[in-house]
Amino acid sequence: MITPTISRCHDGNSLGPRAYKAYIWCTMTDVESVHLIPHTVNDGRITLQVGERTFNTNRNTLIEGSRYFAALLSGRWSNSLADGTYFVDADGDLFEHILRFLRRGVCPLFFDNAKGHDYTAYIALLEEAKYFGIPRLEAWLQTREYLHAVEIHQSVFKESKVLGELDKIESNVTKDFIGPPTWSKTMAWHCPHGIPEHFQRQRACEDWSLAYDHHNAVAGHNVTTTKWEATVLRKEIVFNGDMCVAR
Repeated sequence: MITPTISRCHDGNSLGPRAYKAYIWCTMTDVESVHLIPHTVNDGRITLQVGERTFNTNRNTLIEGSRYFAALLSGRWSNSLADGTYFVDADGDLFEHILRFLRRGVCPLFFDNAKGHDYTAYIALLEEAKYFGIPRLEAWLQTREYLHAVEIHQSVFKESKVLGELDKIESNVTKDFIGPPTWSKTMAWHCPHGIPEHFQRQRACEDWSLAYDHHNAVAGHNVTTTKWEATVLRKEIVFNGDMCVAR
């Protein structure tokens, strides 16, 4: 029979429960010798197997925002696997968003510029938020706050361009014709250096040539080209990041 008693360090101080390493003095009744057995105290790291995926996190991260994990990790039950991993029967891909929320309070946004919001994903995540007992995420999804995280600004206007003219737009902006465009002939400035930004900008082209290329300063000329004019629908997608943080 082994009777454990708390030993003392070499300096005479008792080892406290928060020490990273403690030593248990075991008195062996059937052996004359004694042994010092090292014991490592858990530092709070948790490994979860959720469905077929594995997640590494911290105990406090889980219990502070989830009633489910507060109960699971309360210590009242011995429910971990042999290797210390906790198995959770849930969708691993959805849990990725659950864990990100528990870590930083950032809500997921399932949005595609072409398809819009993925409402099926929001509904599935709402059920997971209920299951894991996460009130803030649950409220954010139930009130559909994600609709305020993305705004779509639309405007209709007349636009005309010369073929070959550079048109720069941001990645969150799209333009579509409303009805067919009309075509006509026009004169356009041709840059001798082939610089796209100089198209239809004779003064800028000549100033650049005078500054950097004296020989071709007057080599540019106007050419006949095609011009189109149309009614355009401009759509801009605006992302409001603050709306993705649950308060």
